[in-house]
Amino acid sequence: MIKVSVIIPTWNRGYIIEKTIKSVLDQTMSDLEVLVCDDGSTDDTFEKVSKIKDPRVRWISGAKGGRPAIPRNNGIREAKGEWLAFLDSDDEWIPEKLEKQLKLAEKEGALAVSSNASRFIPGQGISGSYLDLQKERITLDDLLKTNEIVTSSALIHNSLIAVVEGFPEDEKLRTIEDYAFWLRIATQTDFAFFGEQLVIYRDDAENSIRGEEIVDAWLQRKFVFNNFVSWSEKYTQLKGFTDIVNEQYEIAIATRLIKNGKITHEGINDELKFLKDESESIKKSISYRLGFILLHPWSIFLKEEEKRLPLVTVLMPVYNGEKYLKMAIDSILNQTYKNFELLIINDGSTDKSESIISKYSDERIFYVKNEKNLGLVTTLNKGLALAKGDYIARMDCDDISMPMRFEKQVRFMDENDEVGVCGTWIKFFGEGPGIVVKNPVSHREIECKLLFSNPMAHPTVMLRKSFFDRFNLTYSSNYQLAEDFELWHRCVKLFKFHNIPEVLLRYRITAGSETHSKQDFLQETVDSIFRKGLEGLGLQVDIGELRLHKKIGDEISLGNIKKIEEVKEHILRLYGANHRRSLYPVREFDKMLSGYWFIICTKFTGSFMDVFRIYLSVPFNKRLIVWYFLFRFHYLSFRSYVFRNLSRIKQSNENTTYC
Repeated sequence: MIKVSVIIPTWNRGYIIEKTIKSVLDQTMSDLEVLVCDDGSTDDTFEKVSKIKDPRVRWISGAKGGRPAIPRNNGIREAKGEWLAFLDSDDEWIPEKLEKQLKLAEKEGALAVSSNASRFIPGQGISGSYLDLQKERITLDDLLKTNEIVTSSALIHNSLIAVVEGFPEDEKLRTIEDYAFWLRIATQTDFAFFGEQLVIYRDDAENSIRGEEIVDAWLQRKFVFNNFVSWSEKYTQLKGFTDIVNEQYEIAIATRLIKNGKITHEGINDELKFLKDESESIKKSISYRLGFILLHPWSIFLKEEEKRLPLVTVLMPVYNGEKYLKMAIDSILNQTYKNFELLIINDGSTDKSESIISKYSDERIFYVKNEKNLGLVTTLNKGLALAKGDYIARMDCDDISMPMRFEKQVRFMDENDEVGVCGTWIKFFGEGPGIVVKNPVSHREIECKLLFSNPMAHPTVMLRKSFFDRFNLTYSSNYQLAEDFELWHRCVKLFKFHNIPEVLLRYRITAGSETHSKQDFLQETVDSIFRKGLEGLGLQVDIGELRLHKKIGDEISLGNIKKIEEVKEHILRLYGANHRRSLYPVREFDKMLSGYWFIICTKFTGSFMDVFRIYLSVPFNKRLIVWYFLFRFHYLSFRSYVFRNLSRIKQSNENTTYC
């Protein structure tokens, strides 16, 4: 797969297009393709591009659309790269642009990257930096205030396109469609920002689409926000952005009214007339708020509505976490849900963790320091006692929470008051593949899954504090490294669990993590938790069966038919025990056992007919699955036939001599 697809929309840029493309081909990172996406040029642009004899350059023709979004989207559809980079056809890159951005993306686990740019004015030359920013990330909050993304600096992961859909092609957005697109991206991820000027931005309004019309800046924001709300309302998981956008919209209107001295009935009525083409959600909100402005002109800036939202305590223990701590804290402070306290407990760190924390002046941060290292369990329990929030959100000091994590969890907890623990799906990053872990969603599935593994990703959970207070629930020091797993076993019979089926946290995998370095101790702890769970079903097991039980939960491949027989006997014991005691919901429990049995058998690396015979001997539904096994049998038989014949041919060739 190509690493980067560079998308260059163009219209009548024959006078400069070669220079732009050359800046891409001169990149120190050469694994790329260049898609020159035409918008009906009538000059010699095509001829100039055709002269470039580099197979990485492709011409994507198109009819005149008059909107940069159209050729950009044509390029997105044709792109084969893992990453998408955008470059206007009169701008240039410095040679290290892509290499530096890709390294930053890998370092921070980012899915979107942008950078600063040098401003080039024709006739004057370079006139300084385009952006005056001192930050490492650009968030949705930042973008709602103003567009801080230079289009020719943007690099985004291709996987984001499935949700954001592409650049909006609305005629009203013909000069600012990129702004609307970046807002969509920011609902999924922050932009990692590279402060160095990696782009030469040509500020030439006369030869740009911007020179064709003059649009009021506020009116442009109105069009962008309206488009953003309409797009987000199509997705259930994004509907919460309507309120955020409306708030910014209201601030813009209030600013206009105050600036123009029109805080009167007449002034407000003029604004309401101006909203005639807006969505119903915006009109309803704005109408109410403008009426309130008449009595309290500055109230719009106070965000009083946030004070009525439930308070969240974010519990973040820190022990020698300097390497990734800033990224973790920033991901919390940049949440779309704002009404929280970030309780950071420094558990006796000896690195620069305290120095990093002390640099923050955000009033939502509540810092506590243990004089010596007390351990994670004690620190977590200290946090539970200090928490002021109705909800307690866990966070580790090396992970990254997605911008809408708290907003979605708070909304779910508010609407489901029987739920005491709410987690989310996660995606691994750092060392190893970026696997998405899709834990079971419903309470009944989670309850069953706990017998085999931990279905709640600890740094994603949000806890209902009143439930933990009522049942006097804390983490147990007897189960270190698996303290959360043991706690869920105690909680699951007291109240409901739920996982939001969406990746709302990026979970960092590092070889030096505590759970990696203490595997033996962790195994003993997990064994004791499994033993208690199995004893609840009335089953007594030895250490061998405990380890087999864990292998089933981990879905490990087995190559010994005797082991398959042992798995069968263990699963049948569980099946019978639960049918006698009904400790777990029978339907979900049987479905889970059937799933594990199916996976273990299909992963078996030995004789297919042996495992097929054993597979059919258990009392689970196998009508459809039998067809899969028959297909697998024919496939494996064919593959075996091919390999045997290839082996004979190879051996024959090796025995041939030439003279």
